[in-house]
Amino acid sequence: MESAGRAGAKYRPAERIGAHVARRLLAEVDSGATIDRNASDHVVPFAALAGRTSSLRIPFITEHTETAGVAGVTVPPCRGPCIR
Repeated sequence: MESAGRAGAKYRPAERIGAHVARRLLAEVDSGATIDRNASDHVVPFAALAGRTSSLRIPFITEHTETAGVAGVTVPPCRGPCIR
């Protein structure tokens, strides 16, 4: 599925854009996910660093989410006050 940013490509009719965006939104809602695909890459590293089991239902895994998951697993947890 193409990204929302590409939905509004030059010369693409508004009706086609609206239909595309509506289908994408309905797919997200119908998935029963607890977080949308665009926010998941921001939350996954924190879940990985939580120090206990975290559970998220993500509707679709994006490349950003995969990268965030790898980064969250490979970055050691912070002990005490720290800034990354």
